[in-house]
Amino acid sequence: MAFSSLEFLFLFFPVVFGIYYLLPKGIKNYFILAASLFFYAWGNIQSLSVLIISFLLNYALILGMAEFKSGSKGRKWLLAFV
Repeated sequence: MAFSSLEFLFLFFPVVFGIYYLLPKGIKNYFILAASLFFYAWGNIQSLSVLIISFLLNYALILGMAEFKSGSKGRKWLLAFV
């Protein structure tokens, strides 16, 4: 499914947009993540594993950056990999 397809414009986007605004604030980000994974899986299920690995790696690197002081060398090295 492409962003310009009729399926996206008249089915996927309105449904996701509507559900998003009905959800409580605490779970909106999880819903958008799940909807994004579904969107990419619809287009190419093989690339979904690459997307998930990329997401987990970036998340781990960001958590690692949070452990260092602002401006430290360790933080800059981790930033280079993000």
